[in-house]
Amino acid sequence: MNTTIAAIILAAGKSTRMGAPKMLLPWGQSSVIETVVQHVLDMELTPVVVVTGANQAPIEEKLAPFSGRVQVIHNGQYDRLEMFFSIKLGIRQVADYCDAAMLFLGDQPHISPQTVVDLIALFTNRNASIVIPSYNMRRGHPILLHRRHFQEILDMPNDASMKIFLANHEEDIQYLLIRDDSILEDMDSPEEYQQLKKKHLQG
Repeated sequence: MNTTIAAIILAAGKSTRMGAPKMLLPWGQSSVIETVVQHVLDMELTPVVVVTGANQAPIEEKLAPFSGRVQVIHNGQYDRLEMFFSIKLGIRQVADYCDAAMLFLGDQPHISPQTVVDLIALFTNRNASIVIPSYNMRRGHPILLHRRHFQEILDMPNDASMKIFLANHEEDIQYLLIRDDSILEDMDSPEEYQQLKKKHLQG
């Protein structure tokens, strides 16, 4: 693959509804965030950037074994600004080193590697500039963006959203149709966490 695709892993959330740092929760033999990072590294995406926010120190401690392969940057305004600002920080970090960037949620350790492979294939084969997985007409993650969109995102207000950006680019979006709802699942509450573990680790 000649196209260089970066990975931006968004891990700055406060885990308010969970009541505990969800990136640090056990998942298989490691933690949620370690699993996501390892999946991304296995896909040979480069560079790989993790954007932290809340619970910075313990998350960075979990990421220490990945030193040299993963860049960790901190969103110091995580308490005031939403995910879009983390996306901007990640894009600014990788913009000079890649042709595209894939946006991963740090609380989706269950995303299938095949989904990532299929997103990249759609991106490269159809010359798409935005590729999004979709289940039953609902958008999920990860999202793949061509570098031609980077500057526009960086120029948007810090409190904007990907929803606003995507609404302005409907004609540029290619959808990858997924047969299960894993791309929509994230873990915001203890109940969702337990359900996801049961589905993806014990199923």
